[in-house]
Amino acid sequence: MDKLSAYSAYQGSSANYVRNGKETSRSSAQGTSRTNRTQQDKTADKVGQNELNLSDEAKDLLQELKEKYGNMDFMVAHFSSDEEAQSYLSRGTKDYSVLIDPETLEAMAADEETKEKYINMIDEATTKLDDVKEELSEEAEESGSEIKSIGITLGDDGTVSYFAELEKAGAKQKERIESSREKKAEEKKADEKKAAQEKAKERLKAGYGESLTNTEKKTTMVSASSIEELLEKIRSVDWNAVKAEIPETGSRFNCTI
Repeated sequence: MDKLSAYSAYQGSSANYVRNGKETSRSSAQGTSRTNRTQQDKTADKVGQNELNLSDEAKDLLQELKEKYGNMDFMVAHFSSDEEAQSYLSRGTKDYSVLIDPETLEAMAADEETKEKYINMIDEATTKLDDVKEELSEEAEESGSEIKSIGITLGDDGTVSYFAELEKAGAKQKERIESSREKKAEEKKADEKKAAQEKAKERLKAGYGESLTNTEKKTTMVSASSIEELLEKIRSVDWNAVKAEIPETGSRFNCTI
């Protein structure tokens, strides 16, 4: 084989190696996406089946709750752990998600006093969560992250648990957030602008994780038994410990820490 033929063969081999490497990486990401979609489908099936098995009275109450709280997704399912509850709540598409086990909903439907007790719990919890979203909005922007969804679970023992799904933006979204924050800062006095910039620098120095590419995202969920605990956990998320994903269009990822 002459030198020219040998060089051409080498180039072809290198190109195949690079191409195969990219295809392997892409295949791995797509495999993760399919796994997550499969899990979401199974979760949706469980929720649907649980709702079908409810009594007529409980079904009527569920519809009543959905109509009364138009900004909430109500889900009915058995759950025995925070991780299982998170898998249900992460399906929510509205401002808030509420997960109720079937027995609790049946008890609400059978007794007016029990119904009022849990409705008061929902009202109180969402009022607190409104405050959380407002309090954390600026802090989340400074870290390049945002609160994607917030939800609660109502246990048959009368307890409420709080959950929050967080997402760290890719480069383009982070750039948009930075631009928005700078625009707001320009409208303030010079000393306020300087203070805001210094605060942002300090937060970045504290380490909010490595920068992400335009297509990469990081998501994680935190849970707590009180609003105060939820705030603390949201503020202490270590994004370096959360794996970055390259989502397909219409896909959602949930990397729990």
